[in-house]
Amino acid sequence: RELYHLVFFPAIAYAVLIALSLEEIVGRLGHRIALAVAVLAVGIMAVYAGPLLTGNFAGQVQTFPFTEEYQQAYRDLAAQEDDSRVLWTPFLQPIQYEGVPVPGLDPIILNSPRPTLAQMVMESATGMDKFTPFLYATILENRTRYLGDLLKVAAVGSVISRDDFRSFYSEATPMSRYKEIADRMSNQVTRRTLDAQADLSVTRRTQHTIQYANAAPAGHFQVAARPLLVSGDLSALVGLSYAQEVLGSSPDAAFFPQTHASATTATFAPAQAWV
Repeated sequence: RELYHLVFFPAIAYAVLIALSLEEIVGRLGHRIALAVAVLAVGIMAVYAGPLLTGNFAGQVQTFPFTEEYQQAYRDLAAQEDDSRVLWTPFLQPIQYEGVPVPGLDPIILNSPRPTLAQMVMESATGMDKFTPFLYATILENRTRYLGDLLKVAAVGSVISRDDFRSFYSEATPMSRYKEIADRMSNQVTRRTLDAQADLSVTRRTQHTIQYANAAPAGHFQVAARPLLVSGDLSALVGLSYAQEVLGSSPDAAFFPQTHASATTATFAPAQAWV
């Protein structure tokens, strides 16, 4: 479906054919007519290459400066020495920055100084990519007061919420047909959910960002002292996040032994994902 990989071959063929044609024209019709034809050919190529001549591919390549609050957040994250991820919200592409007309991939997430989660929801997702849509739905539906416990699964130690970035995921998918769902996919809903969590605390608040710290982050590798066997799908993790209210502590790992459409067959440990 991506034919630009093969454009090289017809481009070489066109270049050779044009050169041979001009040589034949010069030999038969003279230099003046050949010059006119050459100018016409160059003009056609210039029109065809118009997007390249604009300097920004006809507005598709956008630039914007990062403000001091983002530069400081970048420095703080880069200085951390612990083994953890950072979750940027919004995080589902395409994402549009304030004042930039065309949404696309988020350069902050792409170049995050700390590991982060995927920007896209893939139908054939495996491993941690399965966790992304589950986590997103949990946040939008405000299904738990212990989001930090779920974030431990992906080794997320901090969350940075931004209100000058907007996810266009609902507009780019058929989800836009369902207004009640699309209306929930907003930065305001995400922040209300994050503010309501018992295990997330605000560590920094700036003009456009709020940084939260996970009360009990886990590293990518950790020995599970309280494993639990679970029958169900990933939504069972929401119930497990409340285990500390009943048992005094939540399990370190959950194992899903069954295989069906909505379940995952793997060991699910904090920050260990599927093994």
